Amino acid sequence: MISPEMSLLMSQRKNLKLNRIKSVEITFEDRRRKSLAQYRPTLPDIQRETQIKILGITVTNHLSISEHVHDVNCKCGQSLNSLYSYIS
Repeated sequence: MISPEMSLLMSQRKNLKLNRIKSVEITFEDRRRKSLAQYRPTLPDIQRETQIKILGITVTNHLSISEHVHDVNCKCGQSLNSLYSYIS
C-alpha cells in the first residue's frame, strides 16, 4: 500500500499536479472480513468517499455496481415514459 505522502512525492517527481478539487479517496473493503480495518489518514483537502464514478460507472467501496444499475434502470424508465406520452 502506498502512503499519501509517497503518492504526492511520486507525482511531483513525474511532473504531475494533483487537482485537489476533483480528487477523492476511496478505500475498498471486503464484505467477508468482519474485522474493522485501520485506515491511514487522507491527504489534506481530499475527502474519503464510499462510492465514486469512474468513466460514468458508479462503484461502491465494496466493488459493487448495483447503485449504477439502479440509476440506469430509473433513467431508462423515465425515457420510456416520455416516449409513451409522446406517442399517445
